[in-house]
Amino acid sequence: MATGVAWGLFTLFAIPLAIIDALTARLPNLLMYPALGCSLAWVLLSSSLIVPPASFWAVASPALAGSLIGGLTLLFVWYSGKRRARSRTGDRDALSPLGFGDVRLGFLLGIPTGLLGTMYPVIALLVGSVFAVGYGLARKPASGYPFGPFLILGAYLAGAVALAVDFLS
Repeated sequence: MATGVAWGLFTLFAIPLAIIDALTARLPNLLMYPALGCSLAWVLLSSSLIVPPASFWAVASPALAGSLIGGLTLLFVWYSGKRRARSRTGDRDALSPLGFGDVRLGFLLGIPTGLLGTMYPVIALLVGSVFAVGYGLARKPASGYPFGPFLILGAYLAGAVALAVDFLS
């Protein structure tokens, strides 16, 4: 039940975030912080409602681990891109090609994918990155392009992989 509601909350926020990011290349904090708060609150609340107290971490830890995997991975990519841009231009305020909204989105998408297993946030990031790079190579945009819709697509495809694995086993 916790997984289904977590995916429902993710979908509730992910669709508007993907549309806004595709149109404006921004992921607004006005949606991002409530999405993170609602998702984390739901995971912690649903974990505490399970009867045996020892089960709390059995439900909460995969979601928290998934959130950390998704967010910290993108934080590392963001920071290395910022350092690379800074060393290339010599400007201390040089921007990373990856926006910090994408880092926050990594924390968010790690929650529902982490509930499926700790490998699924990694699958979501890899699949989303492959689609984003493919888009960048095919379209060759002069300026940057939004990464959020591809991350969200990767999360849904990772969920589909989890369903397929569960169905086949």
